[in-house]
Amino acid sequence: MNENLLKGNRVLSFDEKRKMMTVVKITSILMLLLGRYILSPLVSSTANKRKPRRLRQGRAELVLCESGNTYYVEREGAADLPVLVFIHGLNSDSTQWLYQRFFFRRAYHLVFIDLPGHGRSPSAVDLSIRTLASDLHEMLLTLRIERPYLYGHSMGANVVLEYSGRGAAKIGLSGIIIHQCSYTNPLRTCLGARLFTALESPVILPFLDFVMRYSKILWVISFIQYLSGYTCLLFRYLFFSGKQSSEELLFISRLAVGCSPRTAACGLLALMKFEARAYLTTISCPTLVLGGEKDRLVRPHASSFIAEQINGAKVVLLREGHQDLIESPDALNYAVQKFIVESSSQGMKADEARN
Repeated sequence: MNENLLKGNRVLSFDEKRKMMTVVKITSILMLLLGRYILSPLVSSTANKRKPRRLRQGRAELVLCESGNTYYVEREGAADLPVLVFIHGLNSDSTQWLYQRFFFRRAYHLVFIDLPGHGRSPSAVDLSIRTLASDLHEMLLTLRIERPYLYGHSMGANVVLEYSGRGAAKIGLSGIIIHQCSYTNPLRTCLGARLFTALESPVILPFLDFVMRYSKILWVISFIQYLSGYTCLLFRYLFFSGKQSSEELLFISRLAVGCSPRTAACGLLALMKFEARAYLTTISCPTLVLGGEKDRLVRPHASSFIAEQINGAKVVLLREGHQDLIESPDALNYAVQKFIVESSSQGMKADEARN
């Protein structure tokens, strides 16, 4: 091969070729390390100026459960206020609730739980939904929490459904908020459900097994993908509808990097075994079901089905995607606030009638 490259009508010298290759290498390295700062603004809304910021840490403690799972729990607010317990979804952590924390912090005693292997909680021993629901009951007893509102998002909502539907809820609940979760294997209720269902046995299950075997290597790769902006591109079209700010997209992408591929794979396997249809009709506490019209992971019909099965449940479909708690926090927070106020009022009337 010639040592010269043709450019227009003249020939590049060897030194010019070497300089071009150096520029290409430097550009590639910069894109690999800083590409997220270029790609994130390109796929985000310029009208949205919100910038997520971490709020000051509340009272924190670790709770060890009989299952062997250990949970990082953070609390904020006076003990005599109504209790609102937040449980995040897979591949995230409790900092995802920053907009909800800011909104509800003055009127409620807030409890934020990091699922095992997420955030500041140690690695998981057992991520099955039934075990997590049993752990939730144990934590509420340990923390001496009475009559809470339980708010779960995605996988966290599966835990809340399991807890309130299988008779484990020996602690009275003021209400539950089920935010964007499926009532069955999530491959059955996501966008492209037929394709993913067909691929479950031949492709998806072997792939998850591969992820668990080579988690450490894949974790390094996932960090590089985050730096380069690939994760931002993936999450933009997986979790959002396009109304998120660049900073919000980067924020959610950073949370996912903190969760090991093994934990993510184990969590997805646990969700694929989940089935709630047998007990949805037995849930009797006030229930709000939240869905997203543009949610690709949990299609709106799944949220509507859950609300139809639970007696007296209310359903609200927001206009955004799976991360509408970040993308549309105002509409979401007001919907939750309205539900809590109305259910509290109805509860007080019921207590007065009994007395």
